[in-house]
Amino acid sequence: MNTLVEAPSIRSRIPGLLEDHFELAQLECRYEYEAGRRRLGWIGLAVLCLSSAFALLQVTLIEGLRAAGLPLYAACLMLAVLWSVIGIGVYLRCTTRDPKAGEPFMGTRAEFKRSFQWIQTHFF
Repeated sequence: MNTLVEAPSIRSRIPGLLEDHFELAQLECRYEYEAGRRRLGWIGLAVLCLSSAFALLQVTLIEGLRAAGLPLYAACLMLAVLWSVIGIGVYLRCTTRDPKAGEPFMGTRAEFKRSFQWIQTHFF
């Protein structure tokens, strides 16, 4: 009985390596999809707040011109400023990428580079 086991050839390891790259890319793609989906929701909320601010500014201008001195325009202006600050705050706080996550597909790029160097050293 021969107990020696042949080491797998380099060529037979390439499909497994490519499969690992594909799985890593799928994992990163799922993360980017979820992060993008959340970001899109917060951007929608920010757009809603900023749109409300624009509408209130228009009401403020119309009422300000119409009433010329009534306190109604001042109240509308304060609400418009409030909604603008809320919209900008939501956008700045909730749409930035988590710095701990790194750049998109960073792991895939690093693994591909290492694998490409490994293939070059073994085949070329």
